[in-house]
Amino acid sequence: MELWTVDRVEGDQVLLETPQKTLISVPAAAFGGCAQEGSVYRKDADGHFIALPEETKQRKKALFAVQEKIFDKP
Repeated sequence: MELWTVDRVEGDQVLLETPQKTLISVPAAAFGGCAQEGSVYRKDADGHFIALPEETKQRKKALFAVQEKIFDKP
């Protein structure tokens, strides 16, 4: 399954990081108007993006752990 990550939202466009690590602009309507930065999605057969809250949660947890290692060193 290919995963897509929201880089940022600019007006009615969502900038997505593709599975190939490039950025593309997609209309916010493809997300039902609820795209959030850092959220992870998969693309369905109709071209709509389906939120993956558990994947988003896992990625944010992993990033937070890396930040703690970097910034909380004595």
